[in-house]
Amino acid sequence: MFLRNSAMHHRTRPIDIHPAARARLRGHPAGPFPGRHRPTAFVCAPILTFLIALLPRLSAGGLDSWEPVTVSGLGQTLVGVATGDGWWAAVSSDGSVFRSQNGRDWQSWKVPHQTSTTRGVELTGVAVGDGRIVAVGFQTSANKCVIAGWPLNAATGTQTHYYAAPERLFAVTFARGKFTAVGEDHVVFDIAHDGTGTLLTETLQDKSLRGITFGGHPGRYVAIEVAANVVWVSDDRAQWTSTAIPGGQVSWEDVAYVGDRFLAVGLRGQAKNGVIAWSLDGLKWERLDPTGSTYLYSVGGGAGQFFVTRASSNGIAELRRGTEIQNLKHVSLPDITPVTDIAYNGFQFLAVGAGGAGWLSGEIHGFDYTRFRPHDEPALLDFVAALGQRHRLERSSNLKDWELLLDVVGQGNLVEFKHPPRDLEHEFYRMNINP
Repeated sequence: MFLRNSAMHHRTRPIDIHPAARARLRGHPAGPFPGRHRPTAFVCAPILTFLIALLPRLSAGGLDSWEPVTVSGLGQTLVGVATGDGWWAAVSSDGSVFRSQNGRDWQSWKVPHQTSTTRGVELTGVAVGDGRIVAVGFQTSANKCVIAGWPLNAATGTQTHYYAAPERLFAVTFARGKFTAVGEDHVVFDIAHDGTGTLLTETLQDKSLRGITFGGHPGRYVAIEVAANVVWVSDDRAQWTSTAIPGGQVSWEDVAYVGDRFLAVGLRGQAKNGVIAWSLDGLKWERLDPTGSTYLYSVGGGAGQFFVTRASSNGIAELRRGTEIQNLKHVSLPDITPVTDIAYNGFQFLAVGAGGAGWLSGEIHGFDYTRFRPHDEPALLDFVAALGQRHRLERSSNLKDWELLLDVVGQGNLVEFKHPPRDLEHEFYRMNINP
């Protein structure tokens, strides 16, 4: 969970809030909070006092317990998953969109073809926000991209638009109240409320942008180029600048903003060895080539956890996670169905894969980053420590070097912590539950 003082600029990342992890400022009314994902919780107050109520609602097992769920009863291959406005959404490679409020009971919508003679809609990305689901992809038989919209208050999807250029869209994200999609020919599309697309920029011909995300402070868009070690960065979606990822050539597959950093994953060489790159600001990148790692094709996370999906030694795509990107370990799921993507709604993770399969994690509550401007008064942080759960509170001035402030095992009690102010432009706080 992320809060900010009124002096701050726009949010740095999508915000996850669950009824069991609400916050307020002491002395100020606890107003209504937005949905579980995407909207930001804004706190306007001149002091550094907040209350985090972390009730003991963790399900048995947490991230060690994954429940198999059926997203598609027809067994389609699911290629993307997203969350927002209290909904999960997923898309399949055969042109279907799925939605659910609890991750277990799903509705589906088949995106219609443009004409009765065209076939082959393939969806590649999905995002949720502004009261609707937006999926993107392409129609192979007609060489056109497709944008499909499903209002959350409608029983089925109502918006389908095809465009001759670009021929394919690969990814979409929702930030600052807008949907942004990227694809072939270095195209960046704005998607309006009615589902129509408007070309924002086409700065580099014959290159494909594989993924797009939004994050950082005060907030920027980062798009990854699939066939070059190039990242494109924009603060407003209109002007884009390029920056390089060091090292040899990589085929980049995905980019995401997780916790305090941008992450990109892909593969290099004929052996298809996995590569991870990360950046705190989207401009300066560092690269990690894990020993023995294979093809990495999606990245995500939340609640202090990093997740990647990769091809394992037996050829089955697997899920790996960890609190440090350099040390990711295998996640044991109930079956060996290939995993393709993962999303986090503020208290649960949902992974999806082949055969219409999904896996829902146990509940996990906590927050990643809380940012305030300094004040003359000492900061008072107090929270209810969930029974039997370990709580680690840390602070940083640069989102890189973290100082441990508190490490306690909760007894269902109120924990108060004071520390003097520091003469800094800003401060970040983060807490992990069961790190």
